[in-house]
Amino acid sequence: MINLSNWRSVRLWENQLQQHLRRRHSLWLHGLCIGLLVLAVMALTAHLQMRLGFESLALRYLLTLGVGYLSIC
Repeated sequence: MINLSNWRSVRLWENQLQQHLRRRHSLWLHGLCIGLLVLAVMALTAHLQMRLGFESLALRYLLTLGVGYLSIC
């Protein structure tokens, strides 16, 4: 059981968790892979919208961002 009764114990727990994650995982590599995946999905979405003839740049931008956001959910 973790005692999080004061601010110091919360910060200590956060620091321990950060150190554990950094030792166990390559977080920069995970971030890079996720970023490249989202970028690829958004590029394909934008290309598809241009091929379908969407004229409104604002609508294309909104849809592309929405699809990119949903791709990581």
